[in-house]
Amino acid sequence: MASKKPGKKPRKKKGELQWVCNNPGRAFDLETLLDMLEHTPGFATFLFPVVKGAMAYNPADIQCLESYLAPSNRELMDLGIPSWDVNGKSRCTDVGLLVAVAAQKYA
Repeated sequence: MASKKPGKKPRKKKGELQWVCNNPGRAFDLETLLDMLEHTPGFATFLFPVVKGAMAYNPADIQCLESYLAPSNRELMDLGIPSWDVNGKSRCTDVGLLVAVAAQKYA
């Protein structure tokens, strides 16, 4: 039985993108991000530790999560957040809760 060599990085699976902090592109709305967690190889595995770190108030993880997630006001209102409170609930620690379960499930 062959053992893994220490220090060797895991191979990137074919078709799997490399995700980085901070997201160099535009942040995704909630619907898109949830779809990516389910259907984009490697994304949930990347994002779940970021979400956990953000929920623990790690500044680097908060910044990273906010670079990937920007829910629309409509998405937040559809979840029952009153329109007068939407802007206050669109930051990382609040919206991180919205993706934490999905990220864990697909990681």
